[in-house]
Amino acid sequence: MKITEFGNGFLFGSKNIKVYFKDAQGNTVKEEKVRVVNIMEPNNKSLYDITWKDENQVKITMNYEGETKISTYNFNTEQMKISTK
Repeated sequence: MKITEFGNGFLFGSKNIKVYFKDAQGNTVKEEKVRVVNIMEPNNKSLYDITWKDENQVKITMNYEGETKISTYNFNTEQMKISTK
């Protein structure tokens, strides 16, 4: 799991990022668009934390200015869930 490009909610930039989930061969198995919840802070790598819950589930924590979003994806079931804190 790797985030390689960031949208930017700052001023006139993109207000969304795309998260790509890839299999071991590098093929995209799921793509998800997530709204960036920043008003003044530029979007950058330091806002994201990727951790593996186990060998099949990844958790992405997105720490925005006014809200934290948590995305979990299960590669076995190909299901994704986004929650907010």
